[in-house]
Amino acid sequence: MSERSERVKEWIGNHQMLAGAVIVGIFLGVYFLSAWVRRPADAWLNAAFVNEYRNVGAGSEIYENFIQAADVADERIVFDANYFFDLSNDRDFMNQYYQKLVAYLESGTTDAVICTEDNLCGIAQGGRVLDLTDERASVIYGAYSDRLYYYEDEEAGRLPVGISLSGSPYEDALGYKEEAYLALSGKGTHVERVQEFLEFLLPNE
Repeated sequence: MSERSERVKEWIGNHQMLAGAVIVGIFLGVYFLSAWVRRPADAWLNAAFVNEYRNVGAGSEIYENFIQAADVADERIVFDANYFFDLSNDRDFMNQYYQKLVAYLESGTTDAVICTEDNLCGIAQGGRVLDLTDERASVIYGAYSDRLYYYEDEEAGRLPVGISLSGSPYEDALGYKEEAYLALSGKGTHVERVQEFLEFLLPNE
């Protein structure tokens, strides 16, 4: 093959890659905009449960007991378990469920996320969960200092981003085979309500 043919082939390959990146960028932009437009109305508390295969919504033990404990029967509570992905697999960063969660975290719709370690690390990228040394989370940071999960950020260093739910009376109800953690949304505005949810999940702390 001639040198000119090689250059043409390389040019075509480079432009195909660029076109693919542009298409992916457009797709993600449209997806985020669509998710933002269709986001649910603001709730008293909106918690996302990743890879939760048991019922945690209205009528479930954990949902009804929390409403009673927090005395919020007249409030709108959302326990959303419609998220299924595994961020230990790089391909799942394109997963539609993950993209939906990112959109809801970025818009401040979701207040808290419950998931296992691999997914917590993936979600923590880009500052999507709250650094618990933030003054907004000072009470949570102090109360659960022995339960903190730390994420290694390349720029910011070691950040506490999750609280272990190990030993919770609702551990069996959640049904996770691995240790589960609760993380707060980096853009959420209901930190005190998430704190109340944590006190419900970990009543003996």
